[in-house]
Amino acid sequence: TDHLRGFGRIANETLNFIDLNQPLEDSLILIEAQLRDNRVTVDWQLAEDLPFIEANPHKLEQVFINLIGNAEYAMQEAAEQDGRDKILTLRTRQEGDWVVAEVRDNGTGIPEDVQKQMFEPFFTTKPEGEGTGLGLSICHGIATECDGEIACESASGAGTAFILRFPIAPAG
Repeated sequence: TDHLRGFGRIANETLNFIDLNQPLEDSLILIEAQLRDNRVTVDWQLAEDLPFIEANPHKLEQVFINLIGNAEYAMQEAAEQDGRDKILTLRTRQEGDWVVAEVRDNGTGIPEDVQKQMFEPFFTTKPEGEGTGLGLSICHGIATECDGEIACESASGAGTAFILRFPIAPAG
């Protein structure tokens, strides 16, 4: 309950020095039962001792919940098409002066023409009533607010990876 209350106050918080693994792990607390009920296997590949980044942890939870929800949707479509198992990979690592988080699914993939528009507000490929088209736009805005980046690697039928990159926080 306390965690949900904190999550509900995301708009009022400033940036803090955080371990990127924490909001990723906390986001799963909120949606773990849903993933389990939908038979999604979570493959954790979190690096230990990551340098801190400067971000709002609750806003990053919002990003991860959205990306994981989109991944679950794509994996469900793929499972219905060909019966494949649903595997969600959550990975963190350091790359030079950046801390990276990756949310990878083995779902339907995103066609190249859709990738060009997917971060635009109100763009959605979901049926009417199932999506607002704001999720990825908000994710992009939150990443940018933390001087970070969000990118997509995908191919139709081959799954998708969303990669978030954040600069290492200055020592202080």
